[in-house]
Amino acid sequence: MLTLETAPVRLPVDMADVRQQLRIDGDAEDPAMDRLLRVATSFVDGRGALGRAMITQSWAQHVGPNPGNVKIAMLPFQSLTSVKYYDAAGTLQTATLGDFEVIGAENSKTVRPKDGFSWPATDDRPDAIKITYVAGYGDDPEDVPESTRHALLMLVAHWFERREPSSDRDMLEMPWSVEALLNIERTRWYG
Repeated sequence: MLTLETAPVRLPVDMADVRQQLRIDGDAEDPAMDRLLRVATSFVDGRGALGRAMITQSWAQHVGPNPGNVKIAMLPFQSLTSVKYYDAAGTLQTATLGDFEVIGAENSKTVRPKDGFSWPATDDRPDAIKITYVAGYGDDPEDVPESTRHALLMLVAHWFERREPSSDRDMLEMPWSVEALLNIERTRWYG
């Protein structure tokens, strides 16, 4: 189980970039463009089409008792924030963060107890351990790969020009060029 704990405080592109992409000088269309940018970001970010966190955000991953090595589900990983668990009485406790380590390459991170330590004894439930961590490319839009930011701008432009629902004849889940740009950074299938 994976849940977003803290959403990013910024969008990966700003309104000036959207205006430039759409070749719009004034701000009369800003409300529509802002809405489309937020929807496009939701469509791509986190569990969306990219399968990665763009701007810094916090995620919680729940696992069962004594899980062994736990693969981090949301990348790019920045830092481990907490490890909490439900004890045998069902009370939420906080483990000592220093008892755990994160290992692995950039696109494959794993959390596990350090040598000499183990996962805490827990209640027998599927969400016995809650691992919270920070993920994302960074705090600023410039930290997000340019290909991903451009894909967002293209998706906003696509939706801006096609404001009505698609018909069977011209229906596309996502323009090919947007998907191709997202595939540069995508690490897993979405859906």
